[in-house]
Parts: sequence; C-alpha cells; structure tokens
Amino acid sequence: MRESVLADFFMGRVTARQLAHDLHGSNKRISEIQTTTEIEDLATPFLVTREMAVALCDVS
Repeated sequence: MRESVLADFFMGRVTARQLAHDLHGSNKRISEIQTTTEIEDLATPFLVTREMAVALCDVS
C-alpha cells in the first residue's frame, strides 16, 4: 500500500476500487493471530480531515 494512492483517493483522483487494488497483497501474516500492513510513506505531510476518514469508512 502506498500513502500516495490513499491521498489520491481522499482528493478524488483514485476510485475505491483502485485503492483496494493498491492495498491488495500489503497485509502480511506474522503469527496465527497477528498481521501487519506494509505501507510506503508519502514524501510530504498530508492532513486527513474527519470527512476524509468518514469517506474511507464508507467504502469499506
């Protein structure tokens, strides 16, 4: 998963389907009860608003 794709989703430049495609394969099982998500950081800070967080929850 790349934070740049997530930011693009928040800005309306990427669809939920494209975001899901980027997320696919980023979760790694590290034990029977734990997983981790590999994330490629953005080069610059990005402010996530309440509305953006709600939009992300709405598509899940």
